[in-house]
Amino acid sequence: MKKHLSLLAAAAVSAGVLAGVSGAGAAGASYPAIPAGPIVIGATTPLSGATAAYGQSTEESFDNVTIKAFNAEFPDGIDGHPIKLVFLDDQGTVTGGVQSAEQLVSEHVAAVVTLSYNPEATLQQAVVLNHAHIPVISVLSYSQFVNTKAYPYDFATGASIPQEAVATAKWLKAEGLTRLAVVDDGETATSEVLASLKAELPKYSPKTKIVTVQQVSPAAVEVSPQIAAVKAANPDAVYVDTGEAYGPIWQAMQTDGLTNVKILASAGAWYDSFSAMGPLAANAYAPYDDCAPSASTAYPAQLTDLMGQYSAATYGYSTNYRTYVATDTVPLLLLKYAIEKEHSDTPDAIKAGIESIHNQDFDTFEYNFSPTNHFGIEGSDSAAVCQMAAPYAGGVGKIPVISKG
Repeated sequence: MKKHLSLLAAAAVSAGVLAGVSGAGAAGASYPAIPAGPIVIGATTPLSGATAAYGQSTEESFDNVTIKAFNAEFPDGIDGHPIKLVFLDDQGTVTGGVQSAEQLVSEHVAAVVTLSYNPEATLQQAVVLNHAHIPVISVLSYSQFVNTKAYPYDFATGASIPQEAVATAKWLKAEGLTRLAVVDDGETATSEVLASLKAELPKYSPKTKIVTVQQVSPAAVEVSPQIAAVKAANPDAVYVDTGEAYGPIWQAMQTDGLTNVKILASAGAWYDSFSAMGPLAANAYAPYDDCAPSASTAYPAQLTDLMGQYSAATYGYSTNYRTYVATDTVPLLLLKYAIEKEHSDTPDAIKAGIESIHNQDFDTFEYNFSPTNHFGIEGSDSAAVCQMAAPYAGGVGKIPVISKG
């Protein structure tokens, strides 16, 4: 799971906390000029309902860190226009998600930088916003968004589920792991992860076979039968991907003596009962992005300061505060670059501007977009399998380290 409960050759190199975008490029004569007034940017998260705590944390991060830092670095805003963030409550439901997306359309936002944490709601919001030709620059990992003809205005700050599946399969081969057990909850996101992995294993790790798939109910408390079945399958690796309820799984695995088996878990495990892993953590890994090449990787002081601000705003509860930069800060930088390149905030101008980004650096994240590739993250921040336990890089940023396999 990304922070929003997964992002450097001929680059415009970052010179400050939020630097990394050049000024205006060549004027795009075919696009209308920016109207007077602020450039309005939209966001939706659950500010009420069962997952309100996550959404409220996101809003606080945007208000107290992202927007303040952006305005401090760019007092002239975007192409001379201040930015205005409209934050709406999607309630964590499909109905709330659709309603909030429709309201953003009515607010005439130039772009949207955060969507719902509910996968079904995210997909429905994307349909509404895409129909209205409103660019979305956010965490869009689902494979549907790989199709740039179907979703021409959607741009991802991180890796796609298919990209993470390729990285996972390559890692399994490098580790020599041939017997993989799966524990998931059968929900939309986890089902897509498993389907993508099944598609990539024959190409990138043909000796790896899935020996059992055990399904647990979302938020399940009793998972002993499923973990017993996993142990009986004699795996050398276990892939655990559930929306929540990781704690009972870790406890059952320890009870059954599965402490030496390699564990692959979704990044959501960092945010749900990670401490309950105990001795399992030493052999635990996660398909993710924004990880560090090594624990000694050094980052610019401006970036570590920004990660420190995000950490302070969220009471240090998260792992990998580079993800906050990728999901909160980078969308604004990409939007600034695109609008200033074309001197227009129309949907097609933003689309053309982002698609013109090739091997460029935005706060140390390298992107290479094109009309056929809207998942442009590259370099060491692209999809990888990362160690879940410390040591971490980046000090207070707590950046996990890539596993070489």
